[in-house]
Amino acid sequence: MTRPVVHVAVFDKDATHLIAKTIIHRRTDELILVGPISCIDEHQRFLEQYTSLGFQATLVDLEDFSIDEILGTLLNAVDNARLDNFDIEFNVVCNNPVVAIAACLAATMTQSLLITSGDTNLSTLSLLRPDLLLHMSQNKRRILEYLDIQYGPVPQANISRDTVVNRASVSRHLKDLIQAGYVKRTRIGRQKTAEITSLGQVVLHHKRVRKRRVWDHHASSAICFADVGEM
Repeated sequence: MTRPVVHVAVFDKDATHLIAKTIIHRRTDELILVGPISCIDEHQRFLEQYTSLGFQATLVDLEDFSIDEILGTLLNAVDNARLDNFDIEFNVVCNNPVVAIAACLAATMTQSLLITSGDTNLSTLSLLRPDLLLHMSQNKRRILEYLDIQYGPVPQANISRDTVVNRASVSRHLKDLIQAGYVKRTRIGRQKTAEITSLGQVVLHHKRVRKRRVWDHHASSAICFADVGEM
């Protein structure tokens, strides 16, 4: 069952046009705007337009630009009730590196999607689950290793057959690998295919020169950090 989506737009300037364009491309059930007081008037008008269409929207002020204060504000914006009942996505629309880093940390700690765009026309939207960058189970690694030795896209059914990972697990692992940016999936006719990305190749081979427990340590540290943030 598809859960409703909370879209958290994090900005440090007037970015209503970019946020509006992103929302058009995304299925959004609730909007939270997080930005500095200096942009309040412009974004308040945008919020009124959004709520007039029947959507729920909230404006959260950024009064302090220290990373701990920004991170605390973002985590408070997506409280436990939202985390339990919604899928959260953070849309980073800012030039301030501290704000961007805080948004990345918030997405990691809440296991949420991170959205960025490389241009103002939003011709391409980059979607990433930062927390999944750290989590690499044995079966996910096996799937990546299999895709790494293939030439181009591979039918999804072949992955299950050749890696001896059952179909349901392959589908679940591929979803995580795609959200981590390690795999891309395309559809040719009625057939789903998967292909390792350049990022997936780099990470896969990077892990081979490290002891696996080093990566396990990073994942454990991220979990501990998230626990501290909830205290």
